[in-house]
Formats: sequence, structure tokens, C-alpha cells
Amino acid sequence: MSGARDEHADAATKHRAAEPHARRILADGEPWIVREVPAPVFDRRGGTHLVFESPTIMRRVRNFAPGWHLLDDESLYELSLKPRWM
Repeated sequence: MSGARDEHADAATKHRAAEPHARRILADGEPWIVREVPAPVFDRRGGTHLVFESPTIMRRVRNFAPGWHLLDDESLYELSLKPRWM
């Protein structure tokens, strides 16, 4: 059963990485996929978020520059570490 779950996770990861405005980076020894997604429907502020996903962590960033996909890997990863109030 674990093999099927791993295959599903691998397929989902490949799908997310193929999305427009998705990037793969390596930071803190972990592979990350960074992608821009619409805000959840319950978020009345709307807009889009950057989602940072590694095999063990997911981070959502609301405030980011429109050209985020042009940042180098280190600068992009730094966005995921900033406090929310900045």
C-alpha cells in the first residue's frame, strides 16, 4: 500500500511542478516546489499566495512581489521565512 501512496505523491508533485509559475528549488537540504495559487475561498482578502512545499513542510506567503519567479533560489526561499507582519 505504501508504494501506491508514494506513486500518488510523486504524480501530485510532478503535476504541481508543471504548473505555470512553479519553481523547484533546493534549500536547507530539502527540495521545494514554489507556486502561485489563488487564495482559498474563505480568505476574504482574495488575491494569490505563494505556496512553498517540501516533503515535510508547507508554507503560505501572502505578500510577495509580482516578479517572484525571477528571484534567485536563496532570495525566493527567504520569502518563506519572513514573519507574516512584514
